[in-house]
Amino acid sequence: IAGISPELRCVYTTGQGSRTAKFLLYHFNERIAKYSPDMLILIFGGNDILFYSEEEYKKYLSEIFNRMSREFPDCRIVTITIPESAKIKDEIRGIKISSDEDHNLIVDKYNKVLEKLSEENNALCIKQKEVFSGVSPDVWRYDNVHLSKIGNDMMYEQIRKIL
Repeated sequence: IAGISPELRCVYTTGQGSRTAKFLLYHFNERIAKYSPDMLILIFGGNDILFYSEEEYKKYLSEIFNRMSREFPDCRIVTITIPESAKIKDEIRGIKISSDEDHNLIVDKYNKVLEKLSEENNALCIKQKEVFSGVSPDVWRYDNVHLSKIGNDMMYEQIRKIL
């Protein structure tokens, strides 16, 4: 990411596994605000599916966008959708998951929330499904969810192209 700009920039990675939009909202000051960002890349949602309804996810994301708009109006925001993946749970919040297709239908609903909010807030939205189209998940993922080194390199190239 640091190589995107010709100027010297500081890059802070404040993400942490197993976190949600609600977590980021509640820890906004320590994870985002203290760095006064001029660009913010948000990649989460997979854990939100496990704990929050679409409406709750939308509420937390909306508040993150609202705070960014109020506190850092010139900050450029890039969002990255949840990847489709093989079924990792038999049930998500009481919904029976019997196939990859069932899981991906849920992922698509949450991605639509992120895409709509990104558009409404002038954020660039990168769709993982498009970035990794035609590439075996074994190449770009290492644990059926998270990006591998190759997946991260591919995502970097996508971000670099659109900025």
